[in-house]
Amino acid sequence: RPASSRAGITCVFLDIISRPPDHHRSKADDTAPVKSGHTRLPEGHDQASLSAARDSLLQDVPTAKFYGPSGRITRIYGGPLGFGDSPEDSAARFVRRHAAVLGTRADDLEPRTARPGAQHTIPLMYDPVENRYLLTLVLYSQHRGGVPVYGGDLKILIRNEPGFSIVYVVNGLQKLGAFRPDLSTPRGESAPRAAVLARYPSLTRFSKPELAIWAGTSGEDVPPTLAHSFMASKPSGAEPRKFLASIETGEIVHMIDGTQHLDLTGTVSALVTTGPTSDVCGPEAPVALPNAFVEIVPTGESAYADAAGNFVIPDLGTGTVTVKSSLQSPWVTVNNLVGFPEDPDPDSAFPNSFLEEQTLLPGPINFVHNSQNNSELYRAEVNAYYARNIVHDFVKHYSPTFPNIDDMLRIHVNIDNGTDSCPGAAGYIWLNKTIELCAACTDPQTCSALFANEAWSSVV
Repeated sequence: RPASSRAGITCVFLDIISRPPDHHRSKADDTAPVKSGHTRLPEGHDQASLSAARDSLLQDVPTAKFYGPSGRITRIYGGPLGFGDSPEDSAARFVRRHAAVLGTRADDLEPRTARPGAQHTIPLMYDPVENRYLLTLVLYSQHRGGVPVYGGDLKILIRNEPGFSIVYVVNGLQKLGAFRPDLSTPRGESAPRAAVLARYPSLTRFSKPELAIWAGTSGEDVPPTLAHSFMASKPSGAEPRKFLASIETGEIVHMIDGTQHLDLTGTVSALVTTGPTSDVCGPEAPVALPNAFVEIVPTGESAYADAAGNFVIPDLGTGTVTVKSSLQSPWVTVNNLVGFPEDPDPDSAFPNSFLEEQTLLPGPINFVHNSQNNSELYRAEVNAYYARNIVHDFVKHYSPTFPNIDDMLRIHVNIDNGTDSCPGAAGYIWLNKTIELCAACTDPQTCSALFANEAWSSVV
C-alpha cells in the first residue's frame, strides 16, 4: 500500500488500542463507595481557551482536523502536523508549541510510559521489502508536581522519512485545571486497606502504595485528587486487582481487574531468491512469508500468518513467552533431507530450520528466516516454502474451487543420496503428494555435471 494508506490503517489501530476496555472503568458495583461526577470543565480549560489553542494550531497547519466531544479534543489529524530531526524531536516540538490544544501544559508531559522500564517509542508498520519500519509511535505520560496522572497519556504517530512528519495525535490526557497535589497530606494506609478487605476479604496481600493523581478515566470530568495506587491479591498472588484510594478520605475511587490476557503480534519474513532463477543466479531480497506457522512452546498456542506475513496469537496472559516460527503452512511442509534417504519415514525428525525467540507480551516479535543468507540448505527451505505458497495463493485467487489446491503438499529439499535421481532430477510423487528437490552438486569428482540447488521458484 502507499505510505499514506498504511499510515491510515495504523491510525485506525491506534484508535482501537486507545479505547479503555470495560475493566479499566470505575466499578461502582464492585467498590463502594466510588466517587465520580462533575461534567463541568476544570478551571483554565474552558471552551474559550480551547478554541484559542485550536486556532493557534490552525495557523501553523491550516489543514488540521479535530475530533472529540464538546470541550475536549481527542484526535488531531489532517497534517502534516509538525516536523523535526527525529521522531522524538518532532513530538517534542509539537508538545512545546501546542500542549494547550490537548488541554494541558508542556511541563506536565514526560516522554515515557506509565509502565516502568517500558520504551516510549514503538516502531510500527514493518516493511520487509525495505527492511525498515515506516512509522514510529512516540508516547508521553502525564504528571503534575512530580506525581503521575492515572490514565493520562499522549500518542503521536510519525513517519520515518526525512522531516519526520507527524500524521496523527491521540489525546488521552486528563483535565487537571489548576490542581496541584498537596504532598504534605498525611498518607495513612490503613483506611484504603480496610475498604478493600471489607469488599474483598480474600485479598490480603498488598503492594507498597504509590502516589497518583486520579482525575477519572478517558472521557470523564472528575475533580482531580491525590490518591494511593496499589495492588491487592490473594496470598498466592492470584486474582490481582489494582486500586486507587483517595488520600484525603481513604475511599476507593477506582478499581481494575489485574488479570490480563494479552495477544501476541508479530511478522514472519525471509530472504528469498528473487525471480524465476536458481539461488546461484539471482539475488536474495526480503519478502513476507504468507501463511507461516507460529506457535508458543511448549504450550502449543498457535496461529498462521496472513498473506502479508502478519500474525496474532490471542489470549496468552502476561509475561514472557517462547515463540517458534517454522516453514510450514496449511498447504505445505518443507522437510530438509540432509543425511536422510530419498524416501524417509514421514514422521522422521528432520533437521528443518526454524527460529525460536523469547519476547515479552504483547510483542511484537519479527522473525526473519535466512537472515544471514550464508547457507544453501537454509536458502533452499525458504525458497521452496515461498514458491509453493505463491502458487497456491495465485491459483486460489483466480480459481477458488480448483481441485486439491488446499491439500497438504510435502516438499523434500536438499536430497543428496548419491543415487541416479540426484543430483539434477527434481520429481513429484503423486501417490503421497511430495515434491523432491536435489541439493547442489559443485564437485566434478562426484557428479557428471554442475547443478544448482533445485529449490527455486520455476522448479517448484
